[in-house]
Amino acid sequence: MINKIPIFLILNLSFIGAQINGKSIAILDFNGNGINRMESIALTNIFNDELNKTDAVFLVNRNIVKDNLSDQGIEQIKCKNLECISKAGALLNVELIIDGLIKKNKDSFSLVINVYKVSDAMKPLIVTSLVDGKVVVRKKMKEPKLIAMETKNINYKGTTDGFIVEIKEMAWALVSLKRPEELVDKNQEIVTVEIIEEIDRYGAVMRSTLLPGLGQMYIGESTWGWVWLSAESIIGALALSKYNSYKSALKNYNEYQNEYLLSNDPKTIDLLRIKSQDSRKKMISADEQMTSFLYALGGIWMANIIHASVVKPKKTSQAYSKSSFNFVYNDILKQPQIQLSIKLD
Repeated sequence: MINKIPIFLILNLSFIGAQINGKSIAILDFNGNGINRMESIALTNIFNDELNKTDAVFLVNRNIVKDNLSDQGIEQIKCKNLECISKAGALLNVELIIDGLIKKNKDSFSLVINVYKVSDAMKPLIVTSLVDGKVVVRKKMKEPKLIAMETKNINYKGTTDGFIVEIKEMAWALVSLKRPEELVDKNQEIVTVEIIEEIDRYGAVMRSTLLPGLGQMYIGESTWGWVWLSAESIIGALALSKYNSYKSALKNYNEYQNEYLLSNDPKTIDLLRIKSQDSRKKMISADEQMTSFLYALGGIWMANIIHASVVKPKKTSQAYSKSSFNFVYNDILKQPQIQLSIKLD
């Protein structure tokens, strides 16, 4: 009896693999409990990419899934009932749909995925034919019930990196394959890089929107960060200087105007008129220059945001060598979750 147990498990895994391998599959965004939307999408993409590496299934590109479902008003994160899943399968023309739920509580993680065979649910319920110009029902089919063909889950306690390793292992186990050793050996480097690609773009843009250069520092591009911050500071200081000049000229202009209206001495009146006109010219010049600097300030701010959205994050080894402004990697290594936050310790 002892020898039969591992044989049964092997046959069971092979049966599951046979049901999934070679099939066309679409993966819906995993739900998140204890993590935010960006984090759950990042982890969904990691699972998707790892399953794609197995070459055992035909995966629909995640962007295609997103675009096609969005066009039909289907929100992936809410598409969890069987009717919606069946509709999504028909729309994407796939045989299987995979969805999942990720839970996090402090340093404990879990992932449950469900594999639905939507191809059966898309079969016609009635088969008809045309006889003497009339539609004749030839066969009625029982409406299929869409249930999860396979459910797999993992529970893990530890760091986010370790949980990501478990997710990747699950992808290979789903198709009854073992993850290649070379991928396992390089896991630490790959995990960090994948997280950067998925979540840092959004984090960088948001930070650069709040303060020029902060987004670049967040992804390890400290030089660029200081360039944008310095440029914005210099232009801002010049704009402030011209604003102060404008206020000073306006104050003088008002004083000269008041003295001009109250004076009765012709020579004094002429002198005040000259001073008033001179102050007015300085006021107009300062206002024009201040306006130009403000436009430049806004232009630099927008250019900094665009740059943050397209600049490529530094490689892991480069980022780790930096002792300051190490916003991205410290978050992941020191916190048991992927966070879009700035950690300054």
